[in-house]
Amino acid sequence: MTLEMVLLLSIFLSLSIFLFNEIQSRQWVSAFVAGPWQPLKNMIENGEWTADAKERHPNLLNRHGSFSGDTAP
Repeated sequence: MTLEMVLLLSIFLSLSIFLFNEIQSRQWVSAFVAGPWQPLKNMIENGEWTADAKERHPNLLNRHGSFSGDTAP
């Protein structure tokens, strides 16, 4: 019984080390976390879902304001 437990322990330990190294080398966790965050970040910061949302933010529009107002025709 002890021998079987040692064998199972060594199998599970080597399997978990292998899986941990694979996940770390392929950066699965960072891709899982950072991938869906980009569209949400664009919506939170700029109000657009697309990747070029920063260029279309209303604060970046070329607007002109004047204290004197419009001239009468």
